[in-house]
Amino acid sequence: MDEKIVGRCLRRNQWSVEQSAKHPEFISLINIDPRMDADIMRDEVRNRVAEGARGVNVHSCMQRFYLFDRRMWPCYEVCDELQVPVCFHTGDFGGTEFDFSPQFHSNPKFLLDVLRDFPTMPVIMSHMGRPFSEHTKDIAERYPHINFDCTGLLSKKGDVVSEEYFIEMIQEIGVERIVIGTDYPHMDSAAQFGRLRGLNLTEQEKKLILRDNALRIFKIAA
Repeated sequence: MDEKIVGRCLRRNQWSVEQSAKHPEFISLINIDPRMDADIMRDEVRNRVAEGARGVNVHSCMQRFYLFDRRMWPCYEVCDELQVPVCFHTGDFGGTEFDFSPQFHSNPKFLLDVLRDFPTMPVIMSHMGRPFSEHTKDIAERYPHINFDCTGLLSKKGDVVSEEYFIEMIQEIGVERIVIGTDYPHMDSAAQFGRLRGLNLTEQEKKLILRDNALRIFKIAA
């Protein structure tokens, strides 16, 4: 089973970088699984980044491991060396069909071991750790180099978080550290972009979240 999962992950990574090469409007974040051999893990990051991948996406709920799982350390070592971002799913997860408590896998506080051991590795916390906002605020203050993705917070109906909550989080963390869209195509990014454009933010703040911050974090020429 482990070999099947690893093989599927490697094939998906290859497909992802091939598609982003054909469609440069999309960027590719590859996936690394803790079941991989350490050398395979290191080689996969190096090779895919050389082929155009812009970072690594880690979804510990879907992959069923904790954020502090040290089997992932070889991946982070290479990401730190290459200075490519690692995007972590943080916060709860709506997959009620799973037979575990997902918030215990991706609670932002479980990222602290990673941040301690890799203090210079570029990190993006997806979903801003919702609903564990106190942990998110603590991490944002202690690690000012970390960035945050707000995908999933801005539903079309506004039933995930209120505008007031969202703007408060942005003000506390800093608008220059916020991006959106890292869960595409899993979520409808267009609907969330539309709600963001309607929020009580300046045009410059919206431009940073929708475009400029991502260009800087992923080192993309404007």
